[in-house]
Amino acid sequence: MKKVSWVNITSITTYGANAGFMEIEVYGSAWGEQKYANNETITGAYKLFNVTSYYADDNPIPANAGRKFYNITVEDRIVDTNFTQGLVGLRVYVNSSWSEINLTKRCAKAFTQQETNYSTTLIAGKVWRACYNDTNSNNKKDYFKVQIPELVKYPFRVDSFASINILDEQNYPAVRTYDVNETIRIRTQEVTGTNVITLLNVTLKFANSATKTYSMVNGIGGNSNLWEYNYTVLPSDAFGFINLTVSAYNSQKELLTSQRLTGLRYTPRNETMVLDRGGVVRVVTNLLSNQTRDGMVTFTTAGWNRSLRLSIPNTAVVQEAKLSVRGQTYGASYPSNIKININGGSADWNYTGSLNGVFNTSNLNKSINSYLGGICSQIINGYCQIRINVSTASAGKITLENLTLRYYVNESAAFNISDWWVNTTNVRMDASVDRFTRYARKTNMQENLTIKGFVIDSSATSCTVNGTARTIKTLSGLKYCTLQQAETLTTTGGGSWHSHSVWEDVSKGEPVR
Repeated sequence: MKKVSWVNITSITTYGANAGFMEIEVYGSAWGEQKYANNETITGAYKLFNVTSYYADDNPIPANAGRKFYNITVEDRIVDTNFTQGLVGLRVYVNSSWSEINLTKRCAKAFTQQETNYSTTLIAGKVWRACYNDTNSNNKKDYFKVQIPELVKYPFRVDSFASINILDEQNYPAVRTYDVNETIRIRTQEVTGTNVITLLNVTLKFANSATKTYSMVNGIGGNSNLWEYNYTVLPSDAFGFINLTVSAYNSQKELLTSQRLTGLRYTPRNETMVLDRGGVVRVVTNLLSNQTRDGMVTFTTAGWNRSLRLSIPNTAVVQEAKLSVRGQTYGASYPSNIKININGGSADWNYTGSLNGVFNTSNLNKSINSYLGGICSQIINGYCQIRINVSTASAGKITLENLTLRYYVNESAAFNISDWWVNTTNVRMDASVDRFTRYARKTNMQENLTIKGFVIDSSATSCTVNGTARTIKTLSGLKYCTLQQAETLTTTGGGSWHSHSVWEDVSKGEPVR
C-alpha cells in the first residue's frame, strides 16, 4: 500500500548523524481499512493500521537501530457502524501477540494539547498511555489517542471481537458416537467479549434436519465465563450426525458470535446374535473390541498405529467387514496416503492424497478370515483380537467409524435342537397341529455368546417363545423371534441361558390322521 504521512507527532527524540531527518508514517489510507471477521474463531468489526518510523530517505528504521522515537502520540478514528457497544477495544502487536491497551479513561484534551486523562498499560516492560472519545454519542468508542513509549514499528488493531470456544476433542463433548439415553455434555468457554456476553444458546441439528435449542448455564466450576448444557439423546431423535451450534448474545439479545461443532453421531450400539435351527449363530455388530462404535488415532507425524481392534470369534466366517475412514487436521495437517492393513503384506485398503472428509473401505472379510482359525495370536473367551493397522504419510487425525461387521459361527455341536408337534385343539381326526422347535444347551460354547432371538421362516407373521407372543425383527434379511431379554452362554458352561420352545404361525400342519 502507499505510505502516507498522517500521524501527528507531539514529542520526538533524535540524535546522531540523522538528527532532524527522521519521520513517522503509516501504511494504508489515512483512516485505515475497516473489515469484518466472521469465521470459526472470531466475529466482529476491526480496523488495522501500522505505525512505522523511517529515515528521511524512506528506508524503515530497523528494530535494533539506536535511533528511535520516544513518547509518540498518535490518534485514530473509526466508523463505528458495525462495531458492538461495549466491545470496542484497541490492541497493539508486541512480542508476537496482541496486547490490549487500557481504555478506561475519556480524553480530556484536543489532540494538539497535552493530555491529562490517560489510562496506562504496562506492556513488555514499557508504559503505554491511551484515552478514548465517543464523537457521535452512541455509546461506542470511535476515537483513540495513544502515546507510544518507544517506536520503531507497531501494528495496531481497533476491534469489537467476540469469540467462544466449544470445548471438544475428548473434553465436553468428545467428538464421538452417542447411544440412546447417553448424555452429550456441551461446555463452552467465553474467549473475547466476556464483558458483553450475557447469554449462550446451543442448537442441536439432527440428521432429519430437526433442531432443538436450549439455553446454557454459566458459572461452571465457579468460572463465570464457562457455560454448560447436558443433552440426553432420546429414542425419537433421528439416527445419524448431530451438528452443534453455540450462539452468544448480549443483553439486548443481539447475536455477537457463534461456533459450530460437527462430527457427533447418534448411532445406537448394535450387537445382535440369533440362533437358527441348524445351530448356526448369526451375528451383526457395529462395535469395535472396546465396545465403542468408533475410534480415533492422532498422528503427530507420519507413521503406523495399531491401537484399534476388532473382536471376532476365532471359529467365525466373516461375510462383511466395512468401515468409514474420517480424516481431520492435527495442527494444519490432514492425514494423507492412508493404508489399512489387517493381516500383514500389502494394504487391504488405501486412499491416495489428503484425507479431507469421510471415505468407505472395501469389504475386508478375506483378510480377516485368513487371520482367524489358526493364525490368531490373541484369543479372549474364544474371540480373536484383530489389530487394525492404520498408516499415514503425514500428521493428522484418523477416525474409524460406521463399522458393519457380519459373520456366523457354527455351534451345532453345542445345542440339542429338535422339532415336535402339539395338537392345538382337541384330539380328533385331522386336527390341526403346531410344530415347535426346542432349543437346549448340550455342551459348552466355543466362545461367549449373547443370544437375542431365534431365526424363523421368512413368511412368518407371528411367533411365541415358551407360549408367550414375542416381536418379530429382521437381521440381514433373516426374520427372528425375539427373546424378552437376551440370554448369555459362556465357554465354561455359565450364563443366563434357559431352554426354549419357539412357535411360528407357518408351523401348522397335519402330520397324522
